[in-house]
Amino acid sequence: MRSQIRFVMNAEDEHAFAAQILSDPGMALIDGPRWSSPEPVAHRALKTLTDYYCIVWPRSQIATLSARPLDDGQWYYDSEAQTLQWLRSRSLPGLLTEGRLAIGSSPELAGAAQLEQRYRAWSRWLKAGYRNRQLRWQNPALPMLPAAPGRSANPGEPDPQVWVGPGALDWLRADRRRRVKAFPAAAVEALLVE
Repeated sequence: MRSQIRFVMNAEDEHAFAAQILSDPGMALIDGPRWSSPEPVAHRALKTLTDYYCIVWPRSQIATLSARPLDDGQWYYDSEAQTLQWLRSRSLPGLLTEGRLAIGSSPELAGAAQLEQRYRAWSRWLKAGYRNRQLRWQNPALPMLPAAPGRSANPGEPDPQVWVGPGALDWLRADRRRRVKAFPAAAVEALLVE
């Protein structure tokens, strides 16, 4: 991964972002990095995806993606440098997980400049409608103390690197007990700053 933008989305935010991606007819979404055949199933609708690991495939630039066979008969995608990784936020009772859009393209690959342009455009789109510095990370199992030599503050400062979607922000505001985590079992959680 060369660059990423971290975010928190609820279902409404996610559908708006998918619509932004799929407004380009040359784009497709793929369900995760494991496939049942060497060719992935390309999706043009978010509702048909089942995995939280989503691959954004610029089909108009890259006609085929490569995958290697696994011992269990499945295929594993190995074209990371030609696609974008979209780790979707999960929505669980009282909890949203952090997601991200990431790029790992190499400049020498075909279509790399166009992929970089799309990544930057979608990052700008997210930053224009989302808000950062809305979450403060904490470990509820540890004492709530200010920073000291050898110890970070708990809770930390508002996070400038996580962008919270408008729907997710409304969802968090509606109940102060709601949390954000990097993944569901994480000990560290984020609370709304406001």
